[in-house]
Amino acid sequence: MESHYSAFPGEPLAAFRLFGTREIDVARDVVGRTFCPHRLEVPRHALASFDTRHNHVAGAFLSLNHLGYGAEVEINPGRLRHFYLVQIPLAGSAQITNGQRSFGVGAGFGSILNPTLPTRMLWHAGCRKLLLQIQRDALHALVQAYLGTALRTPLVFDPMLDFTRPALHDWLIQLSRCVQAAEASRAFGASHYRFQRTIEEELALGLVQAQPSSISHFLQSPCTRPAQAGHVRRARAFIHDHITEPFRIQDLTRAAGCGLRSLQTGFQAAFQVSPQQYAIRARLDLAHARLQLAGPGETVADIAYDCGFAHLGRFAQAYQRVHGQPPSVTLKTGKAAGGAAGAFDAAGLREGHITST
Repeated sequence: MESHYSAFPGEPLAAFRLFGTREIDVARDVVGRTFCPHRLEVPRHALASFDTRHNHVAGAFLSLNHLGYGAEVEINPGRLRHFYLVQIPLAGSAQITNGQRSFGVGAGFGSILNPTLPTRMLWHAGCRKLLLQIQRDALHALVQAYLGTALRTPLVFDPMLDFTRPALHDWLIQLSRCVQAAEASRAFGASHYRFQRTIEEELALGLVQAQPSSISHFLQSPCTRPAQAGHVRRARAFIHDHITEPFRIQDLTRAAGCGLRSLQTGFQAAFQVSPQQYAIRARLDLAHARLQLAGPGETVADIAYDCGFAHLGRFAQAYQRVHGQPPSVTLKTGKAAGGAAGAFDAAGLREGHITST
C-alpha cells in the first residue's frame, strides 16, 4: 500500500528490523518489551492476514519506529505511564481513544498518546505507522528549561494531530529528516553522532511548539520576563565556547540564568534570530573556516558532521544561502590554495555579527 506521505516512501527504517512474525503472542511480547505491556486482540476473520513487522532505532531519549500488523487489531495498553507516543499513519487508518477523546486517523491526521491518560486503539487492516516514542521525564525537563519554571502538572497534548496545519506540517518535515539521518547511519542507533541529543531536543521542542497542549497558553502569551542583556551575553559566550561540542538546552539556560523562551525574546531583539538559529549560523561559519583549511583527506560530509549537521543536504542548502556557494566549492578552493585560503580566528567568530539563516 502506497504511503500517505511522500517524505516516508517505501518501508521506513527497513535496515533496523526488530522482528517480523505471524505469531500474535510473539508480536505482543516483543512490542510490549519495546513500548509497554498491552492487550493485543485479532478478530477471528482477520487471523489469516496477521503479519507484524516492527523496525526500531533508539536515540538518547526518543526512538523511531515503523510498525504494521497487516490485519485488523485491537490494542489496549491502558496508561503508557513513562512515554509519549506520536503515531503517524503511513497507510490505512485507525480509531484512537486517549482519555475522553476518540477520533479517527489516516491521511493527514495522526495521534499523540498522553502517558497519564488511558488508551485504546483499533488499527484497521493495512494500517502501518511511523511511531515516535519520547521519554516522559526527558520531555518534561526540556519543557521546564524552555519555560524557565517547573511543571506543576503533567504536560498533556491535544491527542489529535492535524498535519494540514502549517506548524505541524513543518514539524513532520523535521521528523522526516531525522528518519533520513537514521537510514543513512548518520544519527540514532550505533552512529555515535556527537550531536544526537541536540537534534532530539530540537525535534521534541518543535512538537511542543506546534501541537496544542496544556501549556499552550504560556507559549501563546507575550513573554513577560525577556532575557536581560547579561543573560544574552552569557548565552552567546556559552554557544561560542561550546561550538564544536554538543550541548543540551538545559546547559544553555543554566549558563544564561533564565529560560529558553526568555532567551528567544532577548536573541530576537539583539540578533533577529533565536538562540538555536544563532548556534546554527555560528556552526555554519565554523564549517566555512574548516572547509577553507581542510586537509587532503577531509570531505564536506566529515566537516559537516563534525560541526553538528546530521543532514548533509540541509547543511549544503543552509551553507550556500549564507556563504553564497556550495560547500564543495569552498572545499575545492581551499585545497587548491593549500589550505591557506583563510585562518580560523576563534575570537573573530565570537565577535562576528550573526544574521538569520
